Amino acid sequence: LIKDPLTWKEHPASPVLKPRDDNWEGNQINQPRVVKVTETHWRMYYTGWGLAARGSAWAIGLAESFDAGVSWKRVSDEPLLNRGASGAPDDAGVFVPEVRRIGDRWYAWYTAMKQNGDKQNIHLCLATSADGLQWDKHPGNPVLSDDFSSGPARNVISRCHVRHDHGVFQMWYSHARPDYR
Repeated sequence: LIKDPLTWKEHPASPVLKPRDDNWEGNQINQPRVVKVTETHWRMYYTGWGLAARGSAWAIGLAESFDAGVSWKRVSDEPLLNRGASGAPDDAGVFVPEVRRIGDRWYAWYTAMKQNGDKQNIHLCLATSADGLQWDKHPGNPVLSDDFSSGPARNVISRCHVRHDHGVFQMWYSHARPDYR
């Protein structure tokens, strides 16, 4: 129970997950999203802003906590969800995950970038999973996009938040063409 939600104190274990420079993360991680598996088992899906030379510019990683978020350990030294093959809607990066467990299915909406000549098409894609560990990208990706054929060189649909109530999904997202709204 939080008595004063406006006053925060940094936990002694902070930072709970440090970026690594010797792997795909490129010493840069951010955009964590935490999902409770049980009261004490939590999963943190995060973005690694790695280097393309290491094979994974902008991919999604996973760390787990078995003490309700105090200590965290990476599940793998490899990305959990990597960018797609050339020509895929996420061939230039996958990042900013929004993960929800609904019943026995896991859903991950993520920002995806496709390099299209001199333009960056940034939109939202979906992956699903039975266990939150092995993901299948939706064959109809992207699930929310824009007409990138005209307009600025960088058109963005990103950073979504999804709710699921009474069988209905609701999504809030950012859109920039060129300014964010």
